Amino acid sequence: MLVTIRIKHVHTNLSLVIIVHYTTRSIQFCALLFAGAIFGFFYAYVVSCLNGLNTLSAPDAIEAMNAINIAVRNFGFMPVFFFTPLVCLAAAGLSLHVGERHTSFWIFAAAVLYSFGALLPTIFINVPLNDGLKEVDPNSLSLTIATDIWNSYAREWQFWNIIRTFFSGLALISLGAGLVKIRS
Repeated sequence: MLVTIRIKHVHTNLSLVIIVHYTTRSIQFCALLFAGAIFGFFYAYVVSCLNGLNTLSAPDAIEAMNAINIAVRNFGFMPVFFFTPLVCLAAAGLSLHVGERHTSFWIFAAAVLYSFGALLPTIFINVPLNDGLKEVDPNSLSLTIATDIWNSYAREWQFWNIIRTFFSGLALISLGAGLVKIRS
């Protein structure tokens, strides 16, 4: 009887270890996927979106950017944008729980880099810029004034987009550093 109980106890503990292991790996993978997705999103804006809008007349660029800012608030973007640091924190905590201190450190660093370098600048800089642009009726302005407004907006918006792309990239690199084990 004791042998059977002991075997069941060991089997139960082993099952729990396996579940925790695969849960940890799954959350780590989700963190990497989320960080990669948001980095790619910001990177696409840096290398193409704003450059494309800058080829339009200012009134058309303002209208197009306003339409993009409405369209981006969707189920595909919002979870990745807001939950990346939360998924990273969950992955860091689970990594620490299973004894992966090195991995936990780098994943936690990714959460901090993304939060302070991308999430907060978006909320406090890019979104207010977008809100200001939304108030502009480009058809009621002269082309010169609309061009001045667009150029000012695009310059500042792109600067901060480069900042958040850079920090999202650093977060992705940090996650990769935590998940890759270099063997000598």
